[in-house]
Amino acid sequence: AIEYYKKYHTMVSMLLLDMILPDISATDLFNKLRQVNPQAKIVLWSAYTLPEVVQDLRIKGAIDFIDKGSNVNEFVKRVIAAAQTLQQ
Repeated sequence: AIEYYKKYHTMVSMLLLDMILPDISATDLFNKLRQVNPQAKIVLWSAYTLPEVVQDLRIKGAIDFIDKGSNVNEFVKRVIAAAQTLQQ
């Protein structure tokens, strides 16, 4: 994901970052994505996470946190709201 983002970050408007990953922590991936593009628009997404990690990443600039338990309508609503922040 990081190599792809390095190559194509100018074409990516927003990222949906799963908080539970097998080979890297969400915090480390968030930081690496921000190293490539300090203005990266990132939405956090997870069913299992620690509130303090979400809070830390929100302070660092994550747009939102969406619980995977959200229904489809809520998910779409939150992604659209996050996308609208791109236009501001």
